[in-house]
Amino acid sequence: MKDDLRITQLLCSRLCHDLVGPVGAINNGIELIEDAPDMLDESLALLSNSAKQASRRLAFYRIAFGFGGGASANTNSGSFKEARRLAQDFLAEGNVTLDWPESTGEGGALPKNAAKLLMNMVLLGVAALPRGGSLKVGLTAQSDALEISVTAQGQGAGLREDIQAAIAPGFSTNDLTAHNVQSQFATRLALSVGAAIKVSQNSSNEIKLAVSVPFENG
Repeated sequence: MKDDLRITQLLCSRLCHDLVGPVGAINNGIELIEDAPDMLDESLALLSNSAKQASRRLAFYRIAFGFGGGASANTNSGSFKEARRLAQDFLAEGNVTLDWPESTGEGGALPKNAAKLLMNMVLLGVAALPRGGSLKVGLTAQSDALEISVTAQGQGAGLREDIQAAIAPGFSTNDLTAHNVQSQFATRLALSVGAAIKVSQNSSNEIKLAVSVPFENG
């Protein structure tokens, strides 16, 4: 219970940190309208862009971290289609591009957290690209499991040591921070679907995250 509370608190800190930027920019746009009415077009553009960014992040985080609705509530291919759409919106206009083919076969029935896990792997992929780059998502159905991979490619691609430590088995929640809590959350999601996240540094400019999610019986 103590560990769950700590993870919850740190995830809230992470969410607030990621949302304070666009929300603050909205406030700046309103102040600009009040202080410089002759810059109305610029102010409205700032408001529009910031509101879109905040909305996209909230929509993504609601499913990636939340309990109900959307991709977390069903096990069919629709959950992955929604996850793909949310990921595309989340990464729009940023310095990380998404390569996630539309027609990917998911095979049999999957645990409800499978799509949520993939969304969290996308977040880890973004964290591995501090200078930008591309994320390639792969979904391959085997006879008894779905192989999921997220490959991050870009200059200096790699996960910080504290993030990798939070993915590794035996990690102590005492070492959790708002910077690495999401990786521990992703690890626990993987465990909930009978999988484990494997990290491989293929080169100085490429890192791969992979899981094998067993299909549910019946």
